[in-house]
Amino acid sequence: MTNPFEQIEKSISKLSNNILLLTSEIKSEKRWLNIKEVAYYLGYSTHQIHKLKGEEFFEGVHYHKRSGKLLFDKYLVDKWVLGIDAKDINNAIDIEGTINNILDGLLES
Repeated sequence: MTNPFEQIEKSISKLSNNILLLTSEIKSEKRWLNIKEVAYYLGYSTHQIHKLKGEEFFEGVHYHKRSGKLLFDKYLVDKWVLGIDAKDINNAIDIEGTINNILDGLLES
């Protein structure tokens, strides 16, 4: 005969693990991730993330330094994973801005 307290303990353990998983998923929905969160998100160590700074991740593009803390833009980190160069993203934004400026000028005329 199994002990009912053992079953309860197993159920609590499973619930606890599920809560931890859900909590980590909620955290990954943020746009700005600190270094621990981006490491967890990518499955890298924080040491690997530090190593990627300057090699693959660039300040002012993939991350910003605020109050002594590194904040990574999840959107651009995702683009990095997909192999989309940040320069391409910036060029696309510049082109879109230029088109909007031209259209605004035409509408004012």
